[in-house]
Amino acid sequence: MALHVGIDARLISGQLAGIGHYTYLLYKYLRESGQHKITLYDDDYFTGGGDFSRLRGRGLRKILYILWLNTRFPAQLKRDEVDLIHAPNFIPPLWGKPPSVATFMDLGFLRYPHTHHSLYAAAFPSLVNRAVDKARLIAVPSKSTRDEIIHFYPRARNKIRVVYLAAEEAFKVLNDSALLDSVRAKHKLPERFILCVGTMEPRKNLERFFNAFGMYLGRNPGSELRLVLCGKSWVRHGRFLEALRASGIGERVIIAGYVAQDELAAIYNCALALAFPTFYEGFGIPAVEAMQCGLPVISSEAFSLPEVLGGAAIYFNPFDPEAMASAIEKITESDEERTRLREAGLERAKMFSWEKTAKEMEDVYTEALA
Repeated sequence: MALHVGIDARLISGQLAGIGHYTYLLYKYLRESGQHKITLYDDDYFTGGGDFSRLRGRGLRKILYILWLNTRFPAQLKRDEVDLIHAPNFIPPLWGKPPSVATFMDLGFLRYPHTHHSLYAAAFPSLVNRAVDKARLIAVPSKSTRDEIIHFYPRARNKIRVVYLAAEEAFKVLNDSALLDSVRAKHKLPERFILCVGTMEPRKNLERFFNAFGMYLGRNPGSELRLVLCGKSWVRHGRFLEALRASGIGERVIIAGYVAQDELAAIYNCALALAFPTFYEGFGIPAVEAMQCGLPVISSEAFSLPEVLGGAAIYFNPFDPEAMASAIEKITESDEERTRLREAGLERAKMFSWEKTAKEMEDVYTEALA
């Protein structure tokens, strides 16, 4: 039976990352499937077309969003005859109808509250507590996130469904030398570099990785290896830059910032390896993107990453810079190891696809209304 599913798409705006990127891709593949009618409720809807970006403080904008979510939004859903609302950012309307499905990527605001805005860390626990009860079903991107929710909210055990994410098809092995040379020139990429991809926020653990990279260079003074960072800046970007300066490796680091998808795929194809040092991750899409591009991965052993990457990565303790430095040495010095990881990664990446993700979410929608 076809359903009318509304999706809170407020985070589909600007430079897509994280939940916004997930929401965009899910909508794209749900539309291609055509099983259900999908209506997006985006940022223009929530602000009534107004520009709230000038409001001081992200916290104030968040409060206004919560007010709209629980007043105007349910009334509009009723007028639109929506059967089910999906909240990709884990907080559905907390009162009224229709029934809801919530996606929880992780519970970082509970596990590591110091890495989040103080207002979020204070307000989210009570909101999430209510959301856990309100949602008919909860979708999570890994068994690790499932277990985390059960740890904090045991009563949610029977309503959690694991739906793995994926990398887009644009991330693949590229043999277009002209394209690769063009992207290399545009971003001033060196011949040999380790790549890090993701929003530059505390849980990505870049500060420790800077120290590890410095250790590697200290042990290999003749190395020309450099570090390239791709991703959106964190709200407290000054702290990140200070950590980079303090590490003493600043001149070896290229900050490319946010990079469009087609160019990012080319950068993966130019790199020597991807380093993924995060200490908390619900899934780890950049690591899957890298595998799909044939790029070897050295990764934190934390949380969901061994579940997602399997045997297609060199793992390290994310709290041990010495272990990270050893992983850098292993991946840079062994052609044989890079070849092994390239082949293992390409095979592992076949486990994941957005068509599969969309199909499994459609099943979740149907089950939620059964």
